[in-house]
Amino acid sequence: MVADSPLLRPVKESNTFEQTVERLASAIRLGVVEPGQRLPPERQLAGQLGVSRVTLREAIKALQQASYVTSVRGRAGGTVVVYDPSRRRAVDPRRVVRTLGAAEVLDATAGCAAVGVDIPLGLPVGAGRRACDDETARALGRARSSVFPAPPREVLSAATHPEACTVARRLTGRAISLQSFHIGPKILDWDAVAARPDHVVEVHPELALRRIAPDVVFAPKRSARGAGQRIAALARWIDAPAAPAELPAGARLDDVLDALAAAWSARRFADGTHEELGADVDDRGRPMRVIV
Repeated sequence: MVADSPLLRPVKESNTFEQTVERLASAIRLGVVEPGQRLPPERQLAGQLGVSRVTLREAIKALQQASYVTSVRGRAGGTVVVYDPSRRRAVDPRRVVRTLGAAEVLDATAGCAAVGVDIPLGLPVGAGRRACDDETARALGRARSSVFPAPPREVLSAATHPEACTVARRLTGRAISLQSFHIGPKILDWDAVAARPDHVVEVHPELALRRIAPDVVFAPKRSARGAGQRIAALARWIDAPAAPAELPAGARLDDVLDALAAAWSARRFADGTHEELGADVDDRGRPMRVIV
């Protein structure tokens, strides 16, 4: 039986995402779960592997992207194995890194003292600008280009970039950048959270880094020099070189360093030692601020 396979025994505590993906992928490749068969129910499988349901969901999503399994809806649905060794794609499921949605982040971080999110939380109305965007840009000085002012909700709801630019010009007098448009779905995902917990706050990693190391003139973050500077700056707070070692192999270094900087701001918020930029509220009464 699938449930009795040693491949599905509890994983070790470290690097649970990669281990979970590898256990499931090995079970599929070795025929423990054959094509057409379903994986055990989520709750049962998560308990069997000794991982959270969030980690299991992400592992299954990685397997889906690598064409090992597919999800079937309906009464007789579930996660079905579709692995075909003669036609498989050259994708290692352990290298698949997914971006969690707002609901998944809130689920995974429910016990945290604070959570820093590098996404606009709270959107302006009409031609208005968020004070926190302007204050963050001023604080960054020459690095102000890393601030993408949050556009109104109607702009982000447009189907195409040209359509979004048309709406933005009508509402604000300015077009929207292509980069801002591309992260629109993520912004709307967080905007749709009706009751955002008070411990979830908006942060800006580049500003956090400049507060950690005010003596450093940072190079672009995707350059070798910029990456080295950020690792050295973060090392003033944590063991930054060791931190990425437990992450999935496909995680990008610049994203990991941004996440560590975001965590620094969240830690300060939890400790009550933070700075708060902006004091507006959106049209739903939620704060629009950046925590550093």
